[in-house]
This record gives sequence, C-alpha cells and structure tokens, in this order.
Amino acid sequence: MKTLFLLLLITATALCAAETPRRPKILRLASIVDVQTLDPGMQASLFDNWVGLLVHLPLLDVTNGPAGPTLMPCAARAWSASPDQRVFTLQLRTDVAFSNGRSVVANDYVYALERILNPETGSGHQDMYSGIRGAKAFAAHATNHVAGLRAPS
Repeated sequence: MKTLFLLLLITATALCAAETPRRPKILRLASIVDVQTLDPGMQASLFDNWVGLLVHLPLLDVTNGPAGPTLMPCAARAWSASPDQRVFTLQLRTDVAFSNGRSVVANDYVYALERILNPETGSGHQDMYSGIRGAKAFAAHATNHVAGLRAPS
C-alpha cells in the first residue's frame, strides 16, 4: 500500500510539473494552512514567519558552521560594531529592490523598525526591539523618531 501511494505521489508530481509552465520569480507553495499575512511586523504564526523568510530579505542571517552559529550577509553587504557592542553600522547591498523595482534604501529599514515599535501598529514583535536607544520613548509617543535608528546614507 505504501509503495502504491508513493508511486501515485511521484506520478502526480511529475504530471503537475509537466503541465505547469515555469515562469521566473514565481513562488508556489502547497500548504494545509493559509498565510495570514506577509507583513513582517504582523507575522504571528511560525508558518507566516517561515513564508516571510522566503519573500523578505533580512539584513543578516545566521548559518551553522563548524565553529557554531555565524552571522552572514543578506541585504547588508558588510557590518561593524563599536568596541562596546552597542552601536552597529550596516552597509546595504546596492542590488536589493522591492518587487516593483524600487531600490531598497536604509530609510526603509528605519521605517519598518519604527512601524514595529509603534504601539498603534499592534505588532507582536515590539519587545524584540525595545532595547534600541530611544525605542521606549518612541513607543510612549514622547518623540517621533527612535534615537538609536539612523540612515545617514
């Protein structure tokens, strides 16, 4: 019975692959649950987070190497930290763009993080970024910008 099921699955997969024209830059996923949101500030389920990683490019990623977890570049081509590890400077790749073709710039990341930190957004990720200098004052509406987030160029 298992062999018959596997054979049917392979045959159905081959038929679907043969009948479905392949187009570049199209993501097709089969899932038993629906994605609730692709908004990174509002993703709450593990599935939404997983799909979000497929369609959004983070600044940095983590890989497991022989020496343990290591940061690797994604949208950031390079980064540095101050000696006290309290200030991080990230340099963006120039070839990253939104789906409409507009280039991603540093202010887009500042906007996204401030949106998450704004209580009116209702993001469940606000606590993850509350350690950024000025985040609590921004969340309390004492200021209109998070002091620790800058996009100088």
